[in-house]
Amino acid sequence: MAPLRGQAEPDRWRAVRGAFALGFSTRMLRGARVAVVDDVMTTGATLSECARVLREQGGAAQVDAIVLARQPWSVI
Repeated sequence: MAPLRGQAEPDRWRAVRGAFALGFSTRMLRGARVAVVDDVMTTGATLSECARVLREQGGAAQVDAIVLARQPWSVI
């Protein structure tokens, strides 16, 4: 995946769609509550795609985000 820095919001959402997959057994994720940590949230595209993969491929019941910093225009 190419770096997202400097990309417009729609381009970021397109760039991360399908960029992640689980490469391990998902048995421990099924029905679990999972936390995803991100250093900086700009549009939320990466976090949203990670959460989607954890829910759809891994069967996670809930995905929470822990963000260290966010851009002031972040809507998620």
